[in-house]
Amino acid sequence: MSFLLDKHIFLSRDEEKASDFIDLLNEKDAKISALPLIKFESTDLDESQALFNQLRDFDWIVFTSANGVEYFFHHLENHRLSIEPLKQLKMAVVGTKTEQTLQQFGFNADFIPSHFDAEHFSREFTERYHPRHVLMIKGNLSRRVIDEAFDRVGCHYENMYVYRTLTNAEIQKPLNHLVDQQEIDAWVFTSPSSIEAFFKLINHRGASVLGKPCFCIGHTTEIKAKEYRFKHTLVPDVFTLEGLAYKVIEYYARKESKNE
Repeated sequence: MSFLLDKHIFLSRDEEKASDFIDLLNEKDAKISALPLIKFESTDLDESQALFNQLRDFDWIVFTSANGVEYFFHHLENHRLSIEPLKQLKMAVVGTKTEQTLQQFGFNADFIPSHFDAEHFSREFTERYHPRHVLMIKGNLSRRVIDEAFDRVGCHYENMYVYRTLTNAEIQKPLNHLVDQQEIDAWVFTSPSSIEAFFKLINHRGASVLGKPCFCIGHTTEIKAKEYRFKHTLVPDVFTLEGLAYKVIEYYARKESKNE
């Protein structure tokens, strides 16, 4: 019998965009409830028009998320802006999922860090390269870790905010039903924003979830989970959905072996 049989795992991601996680756990007979706690919307082009017109002034472009890649290229497409200036730029991404999304638009990353977070990106990129002018593609809630690293080494950069992160109020009812039923064995979060949205959506129900294992896609998400007082947080070795799935499997495998 599988050690994950009948375990009910919550994932803070749209089911259609979480196959890397769900498929692995379904193979182990776990039950997955996936709800997108946050949603995204495009920013107004007016806010970024000047930077789009100055793409040739940059030598590097940094994508801090897969969403940033998608919304950046959608801006270009929707407003019939040429991609030709991009062919002269080097491109950097924070992780493999961002790299894969970039490849879907016909470009390859020239740099990807050894670990997929802003801290490793900042250190490794600034140690290896000395760019003249960097364009960073972001969402409105992006952290300033890379900005601060560039400031320390005197790297000139500009930020382009191409999307906004919003709480997804549409899933509040099914989410609160899951919390009220108290059937979830573990909570899995894919960003600090998803944790903030989670507690905003469940209102006063927070105390009932804090004792369950909380799996976080990276250390920044774990910090946010601890701020909300989750008692038992776990982080995968690789900061991806697949890495999260393997961490959940490892946790329950070890738990069963201790009980034998």
